[in-house]
Amino acid sequence: MLFFFFFFFSILANTKMPGPSRRVARVAAKIVLDQARRATWVAAEAAFAGRLSTADWRRFYYAELAAEVAFEAILRGFGEFRG
Repeated sequence: MLFFFFFFFSILANTKMPGPSRRVARVAAKIVLDQARRATWVAAEAAFAGRLSTADWRRFYYAELAAEVAFEAILRGFGEFRG
């Protein structure tokens, strides 16, 4: 669910609309990144306690990495030249 929310706002940020859509996308991406970091932390604690397998923890970790890469892409403007 979080990634669909993020995907929607990343599409908005990729269009040639004026500034506010990029700002909204940046805020939405930061929210998703923070949620992914918290979920990874909780999954790590559950894995250390033996309630979650390491494969499941790895999925949370890869989701966090994807959110972080997407957030950086939004910050950098999706590769647009700003010269």
